[in-house]
Amino acid sequence: MGLTIGEIKDIPSLTSFEAINNFLFFGTGSPFNFNLTSVAYTEVGRYKLTGIFADNTQATGWISTQLVDGKVNSYSATITAGNEIPTPALLPGLIGMGAAVLRKRNAEETEQAEAEA
Repeated sequence: MGLTIGEIKDIPSLTSFEAINNFLFFGTGSPFNFNLTSVAYTEVGRYKLTGIFADNTQATGWISTQLVDGKVNSYSATITAGNEIPTPALLPGLIGMGAAVLRKRNAEETEQAEAEA
């Protein structure tokens, strides 16, 4: 008998999905136990997951299928703890950081030109 590190439950149906408690199970009391609350089809071979870890941390993720010769060859999954930050929410901050770098560079060039004069 081998050592069991964790268990992943099957998703019985995507057409009539019901939440799955302990979808990921690493033992009683583990903060990594994960309850799957929803699965949504997004595109061919890709499904979005949402759920919650045992410590009440919200999570999102993806299940993807890899096809070989038009048949499912394998699956991969990613689950990320915490809230996703939508890309548009990041843009103002990135633009502001870029502008600050340009201002600093211009100020340094001006200071250097004045010192040489």
